[in-house]
Amino acid sequence: PPQAPPQLKNTFVEPDFDLHFRVDDGFDIGPPDLPKCPRNHTLRPLGRTRDNGWSCDGKAFKGSCRAHLDARGKSYGVNRFRCELCDYDLCEQCYWGWRDPVVPPDPPRLTAPRHEPIVVVVQSMVVFVWWFATAVQGPLNSVALRPGGLESMLEGGPAEGKTLFCLHTDCNDCRTEVWRWWTYQLTHNGMAHILNNVVLLLFLGVPLEAYYGWLFTVALVNVGLLLGAVVHALLDGHRALAGMSGVSYAFVGAHAAHFVLNFRVLGRYRILQLVLLILCAAFDLMMAPLMALAGAAPAGGLVADRLGGYLGGFLFGLGLERSLLAKRPRRALRVGTLAACLVLFAFGAVWIATHWPPQTLRESVSWCWCRRLPAEMHGDVLGNGAYARCADQDCVDSWTNRTANQLQQCEEGDIWPSLGP
Repeated sequence: PPQAPPQLKNTFVEPDFDLHFRVDDGFDIGPPDLPKCPRNHTLRPLGRTRDNGWSCDGKAFKGSCRAHLDARGKSYGVNRFRCELCDYDLCEQCYWGWRDPVVPPDPPRLTAPRHEPIVVVVQSMVVFVWWFATAVQGPLNSVALRPGGLESMLEGGPAEGKTLFCLHTDCNDCRTEVWRWWTYQLTHNGMAHILNNVVLLLFLGVPLEAYYGWLFTVALVNVGLLLGAVVHALLDGHRALAGMSGVSYAFVGAHAAHFVLNFRVLGRYRILQLVLLILCAAFDLMMAPLMALAGAAPAGGLVADRLGGYLGGFLFGLGLERSLLAKRPRRALRVGTLAACLVLFAFGAVWIATHWPPQTLRESVSWCWCRRLPAEMHGDVLGNGAYARCADQDCVDSWTNRTANQLQQCEEGDIWPSLGP
């Protein structure tokens, strides 16, 4: 006889169907393992057919879009998943990877890549070794006071006097000798001069090049050289310029720019960098009188090129400094500061090109020849402060014929009354 089917007692059979039903507003909720809009509606796959420059809303629950479609206009060629009712869109990467763990973003901070400080070390070694190699060729007891470098190597030859930055030698025009804008850094006026520049360059340049790399460092060196020479020509253009003080102070200005822009994010390092800048200023104040006593620079000759280098480094640093400013203010600051660098250099270049004989901003007349007059020519009324200045060769010949060999070179850095021919 047929047997009765077995009885199922207290047995639960799981239904075999997908969780797929509708809500009152007519939108499908869908499976629970796929992302929804904020109102729990299923997102419809639209593919790439409705690309109107949409942006992904994945940042609302993941912090940022996986495909970086956080702004409109970046959606070309990206699959789109959309909820029409809520105007909610997800890109393909956010749609399929919504359950993957995402590491929360780090707090805002500046990344610090590390580069080898090649440019700064090579620059310092070349300048110091070149000075030392030429300075030790005389008596050893006066090495500390003896100028050295490229100009000393060429002394006595046809190229003597061709490497320092100057606008004129007497009434000979040197403005077209453009190599002087770079070669003057290779000559220094004594040990105090070279040590001051090399120590500052190594102390400040190594961390900057380690942070920014060699390209930034090369650009900063040239900015310091060019703007140091320009400001020297504007303020003290009748004196020849030697040394890389403009380069050293360009790095001081770049450090100051880094400190100003990133004061809020430097944390405990802000005190360290402030102490660094104060120590550099104290070291320079200590070396300045030693340089003047040793004859490395006459009175007033320690300001112009350093000021130009500092301004150039500060503006250049503000323009290319990494900071946490918003994109638009950072771009405006970059354009403004780099434009200021170009305007300063252009103004100096135009001033130099249009003023012959040379004239500084502090002078009301142009001149290219200066000699101290003997006391008998002016009855010693003016004491030792009477000088003759000329702007052309006829004036020079007139004074030369009148006084023969009684004229003496003007002392650099002096302010003198002038007498006509």
